[in-house]
Amino acid sequence: MSVSNVTKYALGMHQALIDGAQAALWVATGIGIVGIVLAFMLKNTVDNQTK
Repeated sequence: MSVSNVTKYALGMHQALIDGAQAALWVATGIGIVGIVLAFMLKNTVDNQTK
């Protein structure tokens, strides 16, 4: 591999890592929102059962 190919490869890997990190952040955010909603629903269910 010439130097330009190594540079292209490194930049490609860097971009892939950034894209992967952004995707992971969106997935984690989605899971967090779903988790919060489920926690509120569960809390309401428990509150209703204990009344």
